[in-house]
Amino acid sequence: MQEGGRDKVSIDAATLGKLRPILDVARQINKGPDLRNILVRILDLALESSNAQRGAVVTFPKGKLRVELARHRSGIQLRKEERGISKTVLLAVQKTGQRVVCNEAHAEPRFKLVDSVQKLQLRSILCVPIFLRDKMIGAFYLDDPSRPTAFGSREIEIAEILTAHAAIAIENARLYRQSNQDRLTHLWNHAHFQKRLNKVVDGAKASGGKVGVVMIDVDDFKKINDGYGHEAGNQVLKHVASTLAQTVRGEDIVARAPGPATVARFGGDEFEIVLPGAGKDEVRLVANRLVKELGNRKLGVDGKVLRLSISVGGAVYPDHAATADDLLAKADEALYVSKRGGKNRAALSGDA
Repeated sequence: MQEGGRDKVSIDAATLGKLRPILDVARQINKGPDLRNILVRILDLALESSNAQRGAVVTFPKGKLRVELARHRSGIQLRKEERGISKTVLLAVQKTGQRVVCNEAHAEPRFKLVDSVQKLQLRSILCVPIFLRDKMIGAFYLDDPSRPTAFGSREIEIAEILTAHAAIAIENARLYRQSNQDRLTHLWNHAHFQKRLNKVVDGAKASGGKVGVVMIDVDDFKKINDGYGHEAGNQVLKHVASTLAQTVRGEDIVARAPGPATVARFGGDEFEIVLPGAGKDEVRLVANRLVKELGNRKLGVDGKVLRLSISVGGAVYPDHAATADDLLAKADEALYVSKRGGKNRAALSGDA
């Protein structure tokens, strides 16, 4: 039927119902750069629509294979030993740029001699490459170890539609991070940190929770720049940034927090961390751990040995401040308490 010179498309309710989850994913992508949540939505939709048992999103950074996400159809995240992913299948996709569809993987001539396929007794596999502007950046991997011929033309078509959405999400997240990232240290910049801090504090106000902020300053950084040169100073900043990020990721309290810690470069030789859900004891624990990891450590730079130390200050919402800006200011004041106390130490707001 034509209307106004164009064909009028009629979509029945059943078809619209199948399209709606994909449209929801598209809207989610346009809302923001929360890559992990978007990939979870995409992968869960693929598992549901294809009746696959397991699925994974894998990227190919610098030719390597990295599993970004692996989930079971029940919605649980899969540990490494539970994923059932054949590296050989992924390498075949990476090498050819073509999808792999298997009905009985352990019996197919190209895979039946592969140890991982035989050990896992893999049956139905669908692995679709993820392309971004003609460059392959990863793969969408689905499998069903219990059924043969699980993936037909319908399942393949849906998977390919979803890989296109995954590519857009990955690119959006990359561009967002690039525009909000400190170029030298690759941590978040202060503008991103401020947005994150405001959001976390607003959430804590609504829920009655707590938020910790930690400020870090490299002791006597000007002497390092003046005595060893700016390139040495840059290497020190990169080392400090990497250590801060690794230490915070390794803290038990961060793993239990209602949201991820955010580590950023405030500017110059100062860094900042927001710790959702952290009270006074947790913030002091993190602050002291950072001093321990970086204090009085020797760092080799261009054949020279530098001795590092940091001063740290912390504050907690709502114990020390009622707003995000005041919280950051209180942490900064505590930082200078550490400086005046002799450096290479940590203090919380209110410490003498």
